Amino acid sequence: MGIFDNFKEINGKIEDDSWIEWWHFLIPNKENWQRTLLRSILACFGHCLNCTALDGCYFVKWNMPKNKIPNSNGLLHPNCDCQTQDINLNKVRYKSRADCQLSKLLIMFLEKIQKAKKHCLNLGDSLLKIQNI
Repeated sequence: MGIFDNFKEINGKIEDDSWIEWWHFLIPNKENWQRTLLRSILACFGHCLNCTALDGCYFVKWNMPKNKIPNSNGLLHPNCDCQTQDINLNKVRYKSRADCQLSKLLIMFLEKIQKAKKHCLNLGDSLLKIQNI
């Protein structure tokens, strides 16, 4: 592997295409009640909920969340104590997963489902159940 293998041209710019994992201390990476409790406790001590929500997320370096305030010392905001850790693409491929509520996906596809309903006569019960959720 060469030293320039992680760099790619994206929209006319040369970008670093390697991956990072977002890390915030004390927050477990797995979504459970302990993570929710620790995020709430840390928020009482002034930690940003946005930062703690990103803990355990994987990002391509060129597309990771960035601080919008110039010359500040944090990743997302001034005095942000989050860190990033370089990770291998294999970890992203085999350890990553997406958690999303079904209702969020249905909102994106509801319009397409309704259009399909107009064009199809025999849809069965499944689309009607989805639409009524």
